[in-house]
Amino acid sequence: MKSSGILVILGCGNIGFNLLQRVMADSIITKVYTIDKNKPKYFEEFYNKLSIESKNRLTFIQADCCESKQVDDALTLIKIDSIEIIVSTIGILAKVSPFDSFEKYREDFYSNYLGNIIPIKALRKKLSPNGSRIIILSSTSGSKAPKFLDAYAPSKWALENFSSALRGELRNNRINVDIIRPTNIINEYSDVFKITKGIKSEKVVNRIYSLIIKHVRVNGYRGRNLFIPHYFFAVRLIERVFPFYFDKLAGLKNQIVRRRIYRRNSLKKVIITGASSGLGRDLAYLYAKDIDELIVTGRNETALQAVKQDIEKASNCSVSTFVVDFSTMDGVTDLVNKFDNVDMLINNAGSYLNKSIDEMSIDEYEEHMNINFFCPVLLTTRLLKKCDLKKIINILSTAAIAGRRNHSAYSAAKAALWAFTRSLRRIYGNSIQVLEVIPATFNSNLFRSLNNRTIENNMKRSSVSVARKIYKFEKIGRDKVFYPFRVKLFMLFEVVWNQLFNKIFN
Repeated sequence: MKSSGILVILGCGNIGFNLLQRVMADSIITKVYTIDKNKPKYFEEFYNKLSIESKNRLTFIQADCCESKQVDDALTLIKIDSIEIIVSTIGILAKVSPFDSFEKYREDFYSNYLGNIIPIKALRKKLSPNGSRIIILSSTSGSKAPKFLDAYAPSKWALENFSSALRGELRNNRINVDIIRPTNIINEYSDVFKITKGIKSEKVVNRIYSLIIKHVRVNGYRGRNLFIPHYFFAVRLIERVFPFYFDKLAGLKNQIVRRRIYRRNSLKKVIITGASSGLGRDLAYLYAKDIDELIVTGRNETALQAVKQDIEKASNCSVSTFVVDFSTMDGVTDLVNKFDNVDMLINNAGSYLNKSIDEMSIDEYEEHMNINFFCPVLLTTRLLKKCDLKKIINILSTAAIAGRRNHSAYSAAKAALWAFTRSLRRIYGNSIQVLEVIPATFNSNLFRSLNNRTIENNMKRSSVSVARKIYKFEKIGRDKVFYPFRVKLFMLFEVVWNQLFNKIFN
């Protein structure tokens, strides 16, 4: 078999190191680089046993993949060009709840999310123009939301959407992207997270190595989504289309019983974020008819005051306005401290950019994650600690279902919030109504960066109609809104015919 070019392995942990050993055992790859924050002792022991010829094939680059400057500086010192294959195995098994330490929760999330994005963006322009490949290690947790509130599942949902957006953007450049979704892997190299039940790392390494072999044999071998074991495809299908099965496993009562409980929960005080315009404003107008006090937030004081005046003219509802910039999260704690109790929280504030992955900066990825994910998580957990919340509504998007070209930051953040929403329901759903809302694109200022033709074709649905649907479903005790119904078909299509889905929509 002919020798290939350069392979870069991101991460020298369990999978990364085992893959490195496998690749170095033959000569199919002419040069191997591995990048990690620390050089493990087991790597040094392995390296010292290599022949001089093999040592010349292998280079270790010490850099924290979560730090852009470290990655850029390292790649400047060691010239790497014409990379043929990148395998990203970066990730940690996050265990910290946002209730325990929000900063640690955020750090864990970014280890799995930005820890992959930063080096991939840095290496992307060094990929061979003659056909190359990016293999990203995810997890079956990227398909299922467990009954835990740690950062692992949301970070993997976000990474999967980033990866599918990357695939769509690079396809025309002869760069294929594979997403590997293994179940629990027995970790023999970690002193922190010892996993003793699951599949052996060799099984995952074998699948990755087979992709490398196929790429060498058939340049342009199309990117794939692989489940290990393969029948875990059913996990994704059930989570997406039949989530009540996992709800039941988590201990939730029958949907009919829970709806009765939800309908009995009366509302007096409601907070709506992002209520200065669009969907948030329309929801504010609807709920003001039923409740005593409404709290609305936004970034535009003038627009918030206009909403307040409109509501107070038409109803007896008292309205409080708060200017909060969720891009930095600084105002969330101050906001929570300004009131004693809230019956319902609607997380509607959002941010959207229509940019390619190459155009997006890491700061923009962080800002979008702050607004669309971390602020709703922080606000929700702070209110759960302080108040007797009865209902939580999280506004998502069809972008949460799959990452698409020029939507990577937005769809990754919405996917993370989707995972958090379902995990939240599986913990609190017997007493608190946790409603996820996935609407198709509707007319909103959020999407003002789209061109006029896109607006004309895809935004005929008004924010008022979406608000009415949410209001109706909340009142009857539902916990999911897919509006219109074709959104659910869209989701089923993405799972069952992923290759065709990507051809049509990505």
